[in-house]
Amino acid sequence: MSKMYLVLILLLIVVVQAEAFTNLESNYGTPLSGLDARSAAMGHTGIAASRGTYALIYNPAALTLVNNASVDLAIDLTYIKDNYSYPIFDNFESRLANQIYSGNSSLYPAFYGGATFNFNHIDVPYSPTISIGNFPYYDYNYNYEEEIRNNDSFATGANKDALIAKNLLENDGTTKGLTFGFAAKGEFEPIKVSLGVSFALLKEAITLKREIIFENVIDNDNTYIKNEIDGSGMLINLGLLVEVGHRLNIGGVYHLSNEMERTYNASTTIGDSVISTSQDKNLSIPASFGIGIEYHPRNELLANINLEAHYIGWSELEDETYPDTLQPDLDDCWEYRIGVEHIFYNDVPFRYGFLYRPFYGDKHITTSLITVGTGLTLPYNIKMSIA
Repeated sequence: MSKMYLVLILLLIVVVQAEAFTNLESNYGTPLSGLDARSAAMGHTGIAASRGTYALIYNPAALTLVNNASVDLAIDLTYIKDNYSYPIFDNFESRLANQIYSGNSSLYPAFYGGATFNFNHIDVPYSPTISIGNFPYYDYNYNYEEEIRNNDSFATGANKDALIAKNLLENDGTTKGLTFGFAAKGEFEPIKVSLGVSFALLKEAITLKREIIFENVIDNDNTYIKNEIDGSGMLINLGLLVEVGHRLNIGGVYHLSNEMERTYNASTTIGDSVISTSQDKNLSIPASFGIGIEYHPRNELLANINLEAHYIGWSELEDETYPDTLQPDLDDCWEYRIGVEHIFYNDVPFRYGFLYRPFYGDKHITTSLITVGTGLTLPYNIKMSIA
């Protein structure tokens, strides 16, 4: 007799408010999390709560939570709108307002996904699960433009507030990984223990551009700087998931340190002078780990509560483009995430969460996100979620 396997498709639409982007992130990228709609809506949690192929990233041991088979597809729309300003003070040094000198908005689409297959419908011990997916791991996309104008308060006529130059920044590229994973589950009543591992074959093609364009100058002093980075490496994730009865899941994940082999091609043009360089240097990204729990309380409505903590040892990063004595001074960071999911009687979920993330360049600069989302079930076991 033939069997119908469960096919799960997640449509992810994420709108993210702008975060501060720094020169450090143009070198090392922004670590990505909350790649599927369920995780994105629940504060980017997933170590003990992932339900699908995205467990390859969050916690490969959670692949065993998939029933039979899962196909996951995501559309990620990230819209960034940022305003840069400086304070205005009166003669008594009282702050009056902020004067915006630059405003930018950009939309960055991304598409990714994968598939998972569980052998629990076959009489095979330990419920083995295999999975494959292609995901972004670090994001470099960012555009910025500002105008430099004459701020001489005594200027008149055409010279008043005259445009002097434009500063342009255009970053493009991501670190993507073709990711394979395997997990297995052992039952030791009243608990179930799953172990998993995933391997990501990382590739990156990044372009970083800087331009300074002067207006109304006799000498051509315009500056164009272009850096192209091509790199490859491997990331290994180890996962553990303990299911205690039907109400508590405890998970842990360890991301091993990985080394990206990079080729840097740079060109700088100032006026009519052009300087080009090329070099092969390695970037060593430090190890990280996370722990999380998912609790299912006794409730009239089905509910899932998730708490997570993540640690990244950024101080161990090594960049061969810098001398050993001048390595970047980065901060080790703890991230905290909370996610809640209520499922109503019509099988429609309501999800919300909170994410606290320090910036690795200066841990006193933080990002706090409040997330919400929902979803619905379509015919043929197709599920769509939005965050």
